[in-house]
Amino acid sequence: YSLKNSNRVSAGVEFVQLRQVWPVGVEKVFYQAGLFYTDSYLSVYNEQLKDKGLSLGIGFNSKRSTLSYLIGFEYGIRGTRDRNLIQERYGKLTLTLSYKDFWYTKGIKYY
Repeated sequence: YSLKNSNRVSAGVEFVQLRQVWPVGVEKVFYQAGLFYTDSYLSVYNEQLKDKGLSLGIGFNSKRSTLSYLIGFEYGIRGTRDRNLIQERYGKLTLTLSYKDFWYTKGIKYY
């Protein structure tokens, strides 16, 4: 094996829906999608390993608290079957909780 320069290209979009379409207490709903392609730093038998895949996510900001929630799924293929190497297909599920806070809000009221 040998080491090579690695590269990554990724692109994504997000759509935000401000109308209240979900249960009461939801400020906004957002949808995310993305694609990625990576040339790994690892080269085995002169074959540079690659990783490619897509990701999807949905989340919302709570109207009653300072929390935001996001659930996302990523599917990818890493490696190759050429030259008797191993190819991995994987899925990754993520849950993200974000806390928002207002600092330095002198004279400004938030409801």
